[in-house]
Amino acid sequence: MTANDHICTGPTCMFCRVGSNLPTSTPTPAPRRRTSAPRLGQRDTHVNIEIQVLERVKELEQRAILNNLDRKEELSKDEEVERLAFVDGLTSLYNRRTFTKEMAFEVKRAKRYKRPISLCLLLVDNLKEISRKYGALTADMTLKSIAQVIQSTVREIDITSRYTSDHFAILMPETNAAGAAVVTDRVRQRIKKQAITHGRLTLNVTASLGLTSFPSQAKDLEDLIARANVALETAIEEGGDRYLLV
Repeated sequence: MTANDHICTGPTCMFCRVGSNLPTSTPTPAPRRRTSAPRLGQRDTHVNIEIQVLERVKELEQRAILNNLDRKEELSKDEEVERLAFVDGLTSLYNRRTFTKEMAFEVKRAKRYKRPISLCLLLVDNLKEISRKYGALTADMTLKSIAQVIQSTVREIDITSRYTSDHFAILMPETNAAGAAVVTDRVRQRIKKQAITHGRLTLNVTASLGLTSFPSQAKDLEDLIARANVALETAIEEGGDRYLLV
């Protein structure tokens, strides 16, 4: 018997009550397909990953910059160490080791091509007394000032050096005795006029200079150095503030 065949007895009809609990033939609708949009939690995860990537990139870039700066600093230190191997730290002139090599090369070249070369040795008069009276720092400032005068007076082709702790040397390639004498006396006069200031102290100094030349006076490198030393010692003995050619 179907729902159309029975005689309904009202609210108490057993057939209607049972029939209402039976499944119908209407198909159950299919669940909706989810869209590709990420849920809230997934969106937050993607944002966090992007932030982490950007922070990592910035970190790497900053590290690269710091590495480049460190590298430049290392190169600067290496260059400074290399420079100090050739020059005197106080005066920035060649040290004796470098000057001796340059002098040997220039004298050898002068002998080979039969060209003149001159050597001047210089000593600041009374430097030890200045150090004793005013202190080592004032003596250092004096040496530094004298080095600046020498460097600003000589020519570009000339080679200058702090030869010993209190001696300077000037090597003048392609220069005979007469030309070297002009340069040497100019250095002497400018040293005498130079005011040296250290703190509240201002003083003037003089210098003694010994000069010789190859091949007119000296015959080789050793003779050049020896004659320049003799000329310097003679200038000191005669009272300083002068140059002598031997």
